Amino acid sequence: MQVEPSDRYYRIAWGSTTVWSLLCAMALTSLAQALDALPPTEAARLHAQAIENARGGNFIPALRTLERLRAQDPANRRYVYDYVLVLTWAEKDQAALDLAPLVDRAAAPIEVVEALA
Repeated sequence: MQVEPSDRYYRIAWGSTTVWSLLCAMALTSLAQALDALPPTEAARLHAQAIENARGGNFIPALRTLERLRAQDPANRRYVYDYVLVLTWAEKDQAALDLAPLVDRAAAPIEVVEALA
């Protein structure tokens, strides 16, 4: 079977279009994920504000902010540890104990481990 030049062109063009479409889809997905995340400086500002609120006894806004930070960056253990600690300050001990499996007792700050004891 002989391939006409125009047939070869369409096969190459179709293959290139498919690859290009996949690359664009991957890039858009990455961009969407990046836009959902807070910039590091904004996350740090919100974290500091949450801790300040918690130390001042304003537990509800502190817990809301820490929960938001945890949802946006689940790998950041600091947010988990601070969330657990603030829960105990707010006398929500059962909620803090429910999160105990997420706390690495070997790596967590001593005050977090003690709060769960």
